[in-house]
Amino acid sequence: MSMAAISDMAQSFHMRQRSTEVKTQMLRLTAELGSGKISDLGTALGGDFAGLAAIERGLRLGTAYKTAIDEAALQTSAMQTALGTISSQLDTTGPKLFSAVASGSLPNLDAAAADAGSKLDHLINALNGKTAGRSLFSGDRPGQPPLISGADMLTEIAPLLAGATNAQDMITIVEDWFLAPGGGFETTAYQGGTAPASGFTLADGDVVTPGLSALTPEIREALVGFALTALVSQGQGPGDETSRRTLLESAGNKMLGSQSGLSAIRADLGTMEARVEAARVRNTASRTVLSVEHNRLTGADPFTTATELEAVQAQLESLFILTARMARLNLAEFLR
Repeated sequence: MSMAAISDMAQSFHMRQRSTEVKTQMLRLTAELGSGKISDLGTALGGDFAGLAAIERGLRLGTAYKTAIDEAALQTSAMQTALGTISSQLDTTGPKLFSAVASGSLPNLDAAAADAGSKLDHLINALNGKTAGRSLFSGDRPGQPPLISGADMLTEIAPLLAGATNAQDMITIVEDWFLAPGGGFETTAYQGGTAPASGFTLADGDVVTPGLSALTPEIREALVGFALTALVSQGQGPGDETSRRTLLESAGNKMLGSQSGLSAIRADLGTMEARVEAARVRNTASRTVLSVEHNRLTGADPFTTATELEAVQAQLESLFILTARMARLNLAEFLR
């Protein structure tokens, strides 16, 4: 039986080829051990990338939804805070006016009305608040503050009171300015958009739109009492004590009466906040599941990789030893 001889050059080429293969394998395993990711996904997935692509798309959508959820949570929370500021002022100022009216003392009436202008400005500032550069109550014009200042509102109303002969006339003029369609509030005071602001997409088919603006009737009604009180403190309208008492009593009634409407829109906003939080929980759970599956498909098991790396290192060492021994297989070494 004849045996095929392998030349020295062929042996050398074979050893170099094998050495390159083992080194390449060792480099791959070292990279996988360091990164924790499989280098050759095509082989690991059997060439089927459909599942991985779907998971990665889900993760990208989850990240986008998370951004929208964070923005929605920030805006609804800021709006709730602004409305809370108004509600707090209504709770404290209304009873204060009733107390002053009941006392029958003119100095008490003056003291109760004295800071109404600054309170009105405080409420306007709350409604003109922004989050992430977007005005909270400007509707579809978020780059524009929704309202002029409280002082400017009073300046617009004051000339209209010249014809008020009694307290009821003044009350009607102020109410119409704030609440009547096409009145001064809509045409002069409000600077925002008339359509609702764009909504936030929390998930596929789940969109929340706060829908509140400074044009919301419940918000406008809450401002009437403060404006009326501020105008009385400026000496606008009928100046006799009976009329002033009637005006401040009416202002107090309007403050307390507007609380129910303001509480209703705050409750609706609270429901929206709950939806946003529920969407956050679902989004977090979904992204966690997808991340686990993504790591399962693309992650390199550290223990398996370390074991394979040790085996490849042993192969490389054996290959070096074999190469060294073959290098000494020559006539000079044989004749020693």
